[in-house]
Amino acid sequence: MHPTKQEISSALTRYNFVVKILGQIIDKVIEKNRGDNRWFVFSEKIANKYLYQAYTIQQIIKDDIYLIKNGQETRFIDFSSIYSLLRVQLETYSIFYHLFADRCDMEEKIIRFRLWELDGLRTIESYEKPTQDDISERLIKNKNDIDSCIAIIQGFNYYKKLDLRKQEFLIKYSNWKFTSKSLSDKNNRKWKISINQMIMNTGLKESLFNDWYSFTSTHVHTSYWSVVQNDSLTLEKKITMEYVAIMQGVFVTSFMIKDFCRIYEVAKVEFESLTKKEQEVINSFNNRGRK
Repeated sequence: MHPTKQEISSALTRYNFVVKILGQIIDKVIEKNRGDNRWFVFSEKIANKYLYQAYTIQQIIKDDIYLIKNGQETRFIDFSSIYSLLRVQLETYSIFYHLFADRCDMEEKIIRFRLWELDGLRTIESYEKPTQDDISERLIKNKNDIDSCIAIIQGFNYYKKLDLRKQEFLIKYSNWKFTSKSLSDKNNRKWKISINQMIMNTGLKESLFNDWYSFTSTHVHTSYWSVVQNDSLTLEKKITMEYVAIMQGVFVTSFMIKDFCRIYEVAKVEFESLTKKEQEVINSFNNRGRK
């Protein structure tokens, strides 16, 4: 039996609510961090990227589009786009968690961030070619930023305690996708964790991971099954898939809200200013979605 119109409406109301609260919290964090150039200010930048993705999903879902087929109106829903966005959102959230919210040693988190920064700086270097003076100046600055980034990483005791092979592995490959557990593995092929492992490290329940991430991959890629589904979905199945998509958005956005409350006192204060009922909505999704 597919969800009722009322159930979908209620789910959408909850989604709009958690997106609004996340936006309010991000605004508070941005205000607090204004003028601060330390590494953790990128938490708000990644969160903003997630928020913009959430706004796009809102726009897709809120406006019904109808196509005329054989003289009849047929509701149009582009599930490939919706589920692709949801998958990207889950990946954006997992990176936010990995760099800023993971319950690990602070030096480990800072090194992850600096390696993530180093990865980006090296990517810029590979794209820009010194054919103009302004580009040459940017490349010189970029090279200085790379050297500075490496020096910061090498200054941490966490890094110094690693053996030389692991130190080289982190710096040479800008490997920010690591944990203390992955680096302790005897198999060096497992030192770098996958995006799937990063998502699971957020505490997401395995059953939800299988339902969400594995399923959405079908729609991200133009696989045989995604084409068949897009062409043959009944109205009932479309309704169910729409409901699942909205609920996934509520879960992951609730995760991010609660993580911000652990990182920033201003986020916690903003959350506690909500009514008990509003807090319970977010808490319940956070608790139900995590181990």
